[in-house]
Amino acid sequence: MMQTELQAVLLAGGDGLRLYPLASDHSPKATLPIANHPMIHYSLSYLERNGLKDVIVVVKAGQQKIIEQAIEEYPGKLKIDIKTLDNKDCESAEALRQIHDSIYTNFVVMSVDTFTDVPLVNVYDIHRQHNSSLTLLLKDESNINSKEDKSDYFALTNYKREIVGEPTKKRRDLLSKKPSRVIMNRIIDSDDADDGSEEHLSIPRSFLKRWSNFSISKFLKDSHLYIFSKWVIDLLVQKPDIHSIKSDLVPFLIDSQKVSSDKLDPVLSTVVTPFPLSEAYRMSTSESELSDVIRVFAHVVPPHEDKPTTTTTAAKTPTRQGVFCKRCNDVSSYLHVNRELARKNNIDFYSEMVQSTHVTPPADLVLLGPDCVIGEGLSVTKKVSKPTIKKSNIGKNCSLGSGVLIDNSVIMGNVIIEDKVHLKDCVISSGSVIEAGTKMERCRVAPNFTVKKDDETYTDQDIMADEMEI
Repeated sequence: MMQTELQAVLLAGGDGLRLYPLASDHSPKATLPIANHPMIHYSLSYLERNGLKDVIVVVKAGQQKIIEQAIEEYPGKLKIDIKTLDNKDCESAEALRQIHDSIYTNFVVMSVDTFTDVPLVNVYDIHRQHNSSLTLLLKDESNINSKEDKSDYFALTNYKREIVGEPTKKRRDLLSKKPSRVIMNRIIDSDDADDGSEEHLSIPRSFLKRWSNFSISKFLKDSHLYIFSKWVIDLLVQKPDIHSIKSDLVPFLIDSQKVSSDKLDPVLSTVVTPFPLSEAYRMSTSESELSDVIRVFAHVVPPHEDKPTTTTTAAKTPTRQGVFCKRCNDVSSYLHVNRELARKNNIDFYSEMVQSTHVTPPADLVLLGPDCVIGEGLSVTKKVSKPTIKKSNIGKNCSLGSGVLIDNSVIMGNVIIEDKVHLKDCVISSGSVIEAGTKMERCRVAPNFTVKKDDETYTDQDIMADEMEI
């Protein structure tokens, strides 16, 4: 049913500035390798495995040929319609506005850097049953020490926090029987506020009068997966001042819930198409809510332990499912997603895809630790001691010298790493050369760049040609 009622839009034209110098116009974010598959393959696989047959992929001018090539290598059976944006610098809502002629029903919008194993039907069921205008996928990251300079505050009804994966606690459903309604969203930039002021929000009395029982959290992160009612695309056409989905469209729809139908934005009054509510929803909803024209709901992914729960048996079944949700939009998260997907039996949804490209090198050539993905064509120069690889992904056709140590790093394809190189928490882009004896920690190397040996350890650096610097 979902494949006939729901269209899919995959936003694959992001600049990837937070992934610089790994991503650029010549190496778009959508094509960066994750466990030796282009990032966009995971998004396409997610949509296809969730029952969708057709996908609109939105790319930016200047990137279309590279992304098209990556899409051609996708092994699935999706019917893919690639739309190239006119304006290279347009934001996400503007991108939807440009393809509005192709949208004819409710639609899911997914960012190419969103990784999740949450069944899409879980989100869509909420959307259908409650006649939602917008249904978001939110991730509870209250167990993560975030260093972001912005706090994204959400207020939800019927929200009950519960950690999944803690063996010492009895597991319960994350949400109550009624799905969480999103009634407030504020993005506060800590750089513009006094010290600690981002912890405080002003709640108007009228808000409390309507919703007296709700929870506020700054740990609920927007996963950039949304389901919209069809009329939202018509709204965007008539409101060109909405540029970003997250910063403009989502807050606009959430705030519109607080306005009575006779005082709605004039544009909303012309585009909203109300639908009959289900009997179950009528029986569980107050009369004031039944008069709502705009409704925003959320499916919340619970927090989980970073490591899977251990078991007494060597079971092949993953220890957690439906709780992985991570955006791969900066270098730190890029390393994290690569590591998580490389963990054997960790995320069942992606495991078959990851293992399809893994080649186990002979034990007499490489000392290989757990949680590694090795691409085909690995060449090893064994002079004195064999290379050691721990918790790392190695791309296709790489060359490793004697005494090399690679720890918690991502090495893209066609990289040459000479003798006695030590890499920890690094990302080495394709075509690069790391000269013998080089030591690096927490560094990012741009594509096709040669890193010269230095007496000191390279630490916390973006290493690239001078003309690449921004």
